[in-house]
Formats: sequence, C-alpha cells, structure tokens
Amino acid sequence: MSVWNYVVTAHKPTNVTHSCVGNFTSPQELNLIIAKCTRIEIHLLTPQGLQVRFNLSVLILVVH
Repeated sequence: MSVWNYVVTAHKPTNVTHSCVGNFTSPQELNLIIAKCTRIEIHLLTPQGLQVRFNLSVLILVVH
C-alpha cells in the first residue's frame, strides 16, 4: 500500500535564512541568492534595484 503526502502553502515564505552575493548566472552579472524556508531565489543586481531571475521551490520528504 502506498501513502501519498500533499504539501501546500498559502503564502510564499518571507523569512530569509541564508544569502550570498556573486557572479552565478554570468561573469558580467552580479547576483544575490536568497534562501528562504522552502524557496531559493536568484536575483540580478542592477542600478535600478533587484530583478528576479529564478524562483525555485524546495520541498523534501524526510523518512526514517
């Protein structure tokens, strides 16, 4: 018998747990990577401000 778990959140997480700055998407682009509870965001730093490049949802299942 298989058991299926369904996880859903009503809102995107807002609490930042980790962040780093570097050239990740291109040698010429400065990026800000933000890790939140269930999300990783990669932003491009520009003179006008931050631009979102990627959003990645991270959901894991821990089985013991």
